[in-house]
Amino acid sequence: MKEIDLFIKRIEEQEDLLFGTSLFYQGILQMYSADEYIMKMNRESYESILKRGNKAIERAKHLLDKVQKNQSKLYLLQEFEFPPAIEEISIRSKILIEAYDELFPSRPREKPLTEKENLQLIEIASNRL
Repeated sequence: MKEIDLFIKRIEEQEDLLFGTSLFYQGILQMYSADEYIMKMNRESYESILKRGNKAIERAKHLLDKVQKNQSKLYLLQEFEFPPAIEEISIRSKILIEAYDELFPSRPREKPLTEKENLQLIEIASNRL
């Protein structure tokens, strides 16, 4: 069903946004590790974005499951709203994901980057910004 496929794509886009945000945060950790104030601000923002995003994805997947079991509730997919992405983070996340996919095409996203890999990623993404 077209609506279901579109909704699945929206969920995947949100998962990508959260992954890109985590890449951005890892870069901040390396660049500003000596500045406690910047680290605290970014950690609080990151944790808030991550919490809201994961909660929304969880709700979306639950709703998707519900609609797949009962197609008469298809209208609920159109009414579902993900939390708004902060424009700047969204743009940076997309660039980081593109660079990540180029550098590590078959790498599982759960596998943490080494410091060297993270710096390589930041360098490529910075050149694109």
